[in-house]
Order: sequence, then C-alpha cells, then structure tokens
Amino acid sequence: MSKEEVAKILSSINNLKYKALVMLLFSSGLRVGKVIKLETEHIDSQRMLVFIKVDLKNLEIILETVAPSLFSKIA
Repeated sequence: MSKEEVAKILSSINNLKYKALVMLLFSSGLRVGKVIKLETEHIDSQRMLVFIKVDLKNLEIILETVAPSLFSKIA
C-alpha cells in the first residue's frame, strides 16, 4: 500500500479513536486483535512506547512506534 493510499484512508476517518487505532496498525504492523485489546495503561506517551502483552509465558514486548505523531492523537 502506498503512502498516498494510507493518507487517503486516514483522512477519511473522522473519529479520533478509530484514526489512532488505524495509525497504530499501519505504523506498528500489529495484528488487529492485539491493537483492539490495548488499554490505556499499555501506552506510555512520555517515552513514546506501546507495551504489548504476549500470551506465551506472560512475556511483554515493548514496541517503539515508527509514527511519533501517533502519540499526539492518543495522549
């Protein structure tokens, strides 16, 4: 998908919550199931990190998003 196509999709979303979720999907490469299970305590906007819990052995993955502008949408 081109940058123009992504920009077109994002510009068509008016709901801030949904726009932030779609931005996180595109910038992180996470699966939809992981993104919709995120809670506010999983997001550290000060350090610009998203914490993802993995089901195997209670592991925790720290994801540095590639879109820092995302944090202005969700913080």
